[in-house]
Amino acid sequence: MLIPFWPAIAQWVVLRRYISDAWSWVVRTVLGAYVAIPTMAFFYSWYLRYQSIFVQNPTIRLPMTWTASILTTLIGCVVISWFQSVALSKHTTRAGWWIVLNSLVWTAFSSWIIEIGAHDFMNDTRNYNDPRAYDYNITGEMAVKLIILIIPIASFIQGRILAWLFNSPKELR
Repeated sequence: MLIPFWPAIAQWVVLRRYISDAWSWVVRTVLGAYVAIPTMAFFYSWYLRYQSIFVQNPTIRLPMTWTASILTTLIGCVVISWFQSVALSKHTTRAGWWIVLNSLVWTAFSSWIIEIGAHDFMNDTRNYNDPRAYDYNITGEMAVKLIILIIPIASFIQGRILAWLFNSPKELR
C-alpha cells in the first residue's frame, strides 16, 4: 500500500526548500495515512450500515452517503493533519492552525472523491430489476474528470496555507 507515499513525496519536493528536515514530513504523513485510512474505512462502513438499518427509504441514501463521506473525511484529515503538524511545529508557531485549516480544505474536496467513488461502486453493484434500486448516474470517466479537477484546487489552497504558516517562523534558540 504505497498510495500514502506519493502525496507526501510531492509535498516534500516543495517543503525541502523551506525546512531542513522535510523528510520528517514524509514519514509523519505516511504514518498518519496508515492510521487514518483504516479508521476512515471502518467509520464509513459503520455509519452506512447502521443508518441503512434505521432508514428503510431508499431515497434517503444520497444524504446518508454524503454525511458519511464528510464525517469520514474529516476524521481522516484531522488524523493526518495532526501527524503533519508535529513536523511543522519545529518551524512555525502556527502549527496548530494546520490541523484546522488543512482538515477543512481536504474535507471539502476529498469528501467529493469518496462520494464519487461510493456512487460509482453503487452503480456497479445495483440491482436494475429492483424498483427501489439505487439510481445515481455517474460514469467512470466522469469520476476521473472530477477527481482530476478536485486535487489541484485543494493542493493549491493547501500550498497557500503552508505559505501563511511559514510567515510566522519559530525563533531559533
